[in-house]
Amino acid sequence: MLVVTTFYEMEAESLDIVRGAIIRQAEITRMREAGCQRFDVCFDPDSATRCLTYAIFESEAAYDHHLGSDHYRTFDDLVASRVQTRETELWTLVATARRMGVKEFP
Repeated sequence: MLVVTTFYEMEAESLDIVRGAIIRQAEITRMREAGCQRFDVCFDPDSATRCLTYAIFESEAAYDHHLGSDHYRTFDDLVASRVQTRETELWTLVATARRMGVKEFP
């Protein structure tokens, strides 16, 4: 599984547009892309212009498909000039923790 984190710093005057676009992009991705297992959007409670997205894709190919989709290109065109910084990192998911069924360390 591939985890994709993206940190955004957006312009204050474009906050409503970018915030709505990021949330909608996450919703559309989850609805349309079977290769996307999760897509979370987080905003900094102390700075409204800071956002972190966290997405899990089944594979790098699924992520590449996402980047080539019409809805992603439309999103990217809308936010590109309204975002001051965008930093994306790719991670390999090796474990998930669940509340139930986890044993304590000895």
